[in-house]
Amino acid sequence: MADSDPLYAQRDRADSFGAVARAYDAHRPRYPDEVIDDIAAAAGGGLVLDVGAGTGIASAQLADRGLEVLALEPDAAMGEVAAAKGIAVEQGTFEQWDAAGRTFDLILFAQSWHWVDTAVAIPTAMSLLNPGGRLVLLWHMTNPESPSAEEFDAVYRRYTPATAPRSSSDDVSLADALTAGGFTVTEKTYPVRAEYTTDDWLDMVFTFSAQIVLPDADKVSLRSDLAALVGPDGVTVAGVAYVATATAPTRPVHTDRRLALSFGAEADNYERHRPDFPGEMMDAVAELGPRVLDVGTGTGKAAAALVARGCEVLGVEPDPQMAAIARAKGVVVEEGTFEQWDPDGRQFDLVVFARSWHWVDPEVALPRLAAIVPPGGHVALLAHEASWRSFDDPRIRAVIERVMPLGDTAARRATDEVVGRFTAAGFDVRTEEFPMTQSVSTEEWLDSVFTYSRFLVLEETTKIDLRHELIDAVGASEITVSGTPRAMIARRR
Repeated sequence: MADSDPLYAQRDRADSFGAVARAYDAHRPRYPDEVIDDIAAAAGGGLVLDVGAGTGIASAQLADRGLEVLALEPDAAMGEVAAAKGIAVEQGTFEQWDAAGRTFDLILFAQSWHWVDTAVAIPTAMSLLNPGGRLVLLWHMTNPESPSAEEFDAVYRRYTPATAPRSSSDDVSLADALTAGGFTVTEKTYPVRAEYTTDDWLDMVFTFSAQIVLPDADKVSLRSDLAALVGPDGVTVAGVAYVATATAPTRPVHTDRRLALSFGAEADNYERHRPDFPGEMMDAVAELGPRVLDVGTGTGKAAAALVARGCEVLGVEPDPQMAAIARAKGVVVEEGTFEQWDPDGRQFDLVVFARSWHWVDPEVALPRLAAIVPPGGHVALLAHEASWRSFDDPRIRAVIERVMPLGDTAARRATDEVVGRFTAAGFDVRTEEFPMTQSVSTEEWLDSVFTYSRFLVLEETTKIDLRHELIDAVGASEITVSGTPRAMIARRR
């Protein structure tokens, strides 16, 4: 292969590392703790795939932080060193590897992205990531200060082809390629500075592919020339660790069964800590009854409020533990998902989705609504977003986005897309708003936040750490929660 070919196509270099596997593990630098801490937080306690894992340097650092890591490495000798650290290793290239149906919360390329064909790797990574998962690309980008990079380059050029320096335009191209592949990209750098003895520096230099593939005589000569340049004082390097984080889009939440099934285990906490709907909102909705179907009734917060206002309410709820709490309030509940529930010919004046429309498949739900809501009947989508809106606070958002992508919180409200769907299905739509502001203790706010599905599925250690970090970010014993609970009311024509 020509030296101008992409690195992944230069197989002599790509396949060279096994010969120096133990030296590689001994002499390649570890990643800064701050970098690994941030990557571990981005994984959210989920499963990590470390691609081109080499001897498991990054894998081991992540495993030390309690993460489950699978290392993928094409070279058997490199993989053996990683496996000796207790890391699960599979052999293969990313482009050809069979994941056997497994998906991941984070895929890491630590010093290895340049060894894959990006035209294949980007869509492959997207297919292997869970909704909202992260593809993280990590490089050391350092240069010698003393002796200078220019002095070293003059020596290297006698033996190896000139290597173009990495420029900012490379990062632009990388970000553009990932964005074109459907990812949302952020970049961050971390200062790096290190001192090497002469022997340590020389040992590290000869773990890079350009030096590994040299003829033995050239290796001896190059090492001698480099030693003469460095002298007894060693080498100082400075630069950054560069991290590009590419976040996959979230799929419609109703397709993520892990989230949908998360509530039952915390049903009691959901009942205690989720805020009730404003009384004014429930008064307005109750006027659309009296025969009401409450879909995704949960612990019966909306259903019980409507029963108290004289409505005849039937709840449909897929989770038995949530349904049991609703029944204890006197709500009649049938268990099942709306898509599979049998209405048995019944019709309703009003169908309510109280914080639950996003859990149903609209392609199935809208035809079902047309069958059970007669002309003149109504569907009400109730949203109570105050706790979620607090994530717009930049202090809070920065902490949470270390663990999960938030995206646009406004998208959780009744959107133009939802209105358009109902209009096309034969409904006239209006929206009523019920603004509210209240001060609650930080602990009460956190109790509410941790009843949301995306928080419920976090690992327990991640939940504990995140809660402490949010308390520090708020920096007060109380937090002001404001928002605009909304009722999107659709009348069937």
